[in-house]
Amino acid sequence: MPPKKTPTKSKKQSVTPASSLEQFIRSSEFYRLLADSITDVIWVLDSEQLHVAYVAPAVERLIGYTPDEVVGRPLISFMPDESLDFVEAVIAEERSNLLIQTATPRTLELKLIHKNGSTVWTEVPSRFIRNHKDKVIGIIGVARDCTERANTVEALRISEGRYRTILENIEEGYCETDLAGNFVFANQSACQLIGYPEPEMIGTNFRDVLGPENALRVFHTFSKVFQTGEPFQGLDFEVIQKNGDRRQVEISVTLIKDQDNNPSGFRGIGRDITARKQEELKLKQAYDDLDQRVIERTAELARTNMVLEGKTESLEEANIALRVLLKKKDESKKEIEEHMVFNVMEAVTPMLDRIKAAGLTEKQQAYFDMVELQLEKITSPFSQSLSMQYMKLTPAEIQVANLIKHGKTTKEIAELANLAASTIDFHRKNIRKKFNIDNQKVNLRTYLLSLEK
Repeated sequence: MPPKKTPTKSKKQSVTPASSLEQFIRSSEFYRLLADSITDVIWVLDSEQLHVAYVAPAVERLIGYTPDEVVGRPLISFMPDESLDFVEAVIAEERSNLLIQTATPRTLELKLIHKNGSTVWTEVPSRFIRNHKDKVIGIIGVARDCTERANTVEALRISEGRYRTILENIEEGYCETDLAGNFVFANQSACQLIGYPEPEMIGTNFRDVLGPENALRVFHTFSKVFQTGEPFQGLDFEVIQKNGDRRQVEISVTLIKDQDNNPSGFRGIGRDITARKQEELKLKQAYDDLDQRVIERTAELARTNMVLEGKTESLEEANIALRVLLKKKDESKKEIEEHMVFNVMEAVTPMLDRIKAAGLTEKQQAYFDMVELQLEKITSPFSQSLSMQYMKLTPAEIQVANLIKHGKTTKEIAELANLAASTIDFHRKNIRKKFNIDNQKVNLRTYLLSLEK
């Protein structure tokens, strides 16, 4: 059996004995390794020249420069003027204060300039290094990136400033109270509305600027908002200002909750409605006056109505007599019409029949037909309405219209009337125009026949 070989230890696998490790921890090499391994940036600054004496390798991740590019260079190479001025002021303060011990830390928030030109915010816990005479000779610190937090804080500051500006410039009054009703914030409009300057306003309870009745109404509203968590809109009440003036106010109330969602106070947005209330009062007075005038006028009309009722009886009697006269008139008119029709039927019609039987030329027959037609219309109950349709036509146009209704063509009408065909066309156009059918596709004979229906 071959002898066992002793395993060879590589350098990467070697283990330092405990005594050697303790010696290594006490050596400067250990601290250098520790500084190189930490993610935060350890640095040492010469407080006299403000040059970087030492910086850990992590500085490259922070501002893009290697340690060789940073060590020996002045702080101004990596820091804007406002941060540099702040550092110089802190160092000057430290030099003048001999009571501060070397181990006492100070945390600064400084702005650095990245190699690519961007800004990096850093949080820097630091200690001042003193010599045996207690004189500040340097600064040692650890820098960590807090850009995201600083940007968030700055954004919050800008946002708060923007909303504060809005609150200070809106016309509506905005205020906040604690749960007891003491004012903790009020914008300028709210102070003007309530009539107290801001220093006196803060800490004042809402009951101090309201009468007992209005204070009770506001208290009940606050209680309802507190219990339900729902906002309340349209609460109006009277405010007694510091100088004694009274103003009418309308507000909306909402509940304020803290970060744990517990009620912490109330928020109110209000406006001065004094002018509106005064107008409403004037309008109500005007309505009341109008109602009184209506009552008086109604009584006057009732008296007038009694007088008119007496006159109405007389008029009714007169109307009865008038209706009797009108009835007699209608009866007389009917008798005349019946007599006229009777005479036509008894006297004229037999004569026409004899003329027709005697034999007529074609032209005479056409005229005979026209005479016969006109007599029929005169005796027809609808003759009056038909004659109204024809009032807009000339006699020549009426003659042409009657022949068209009987189905005569333009040529036949021209021969019967001893006129040119162009003249008959002219009359046809005028007839269509006067009946407002000149631009319509309507047969003229059909239209004229429809007037008799």
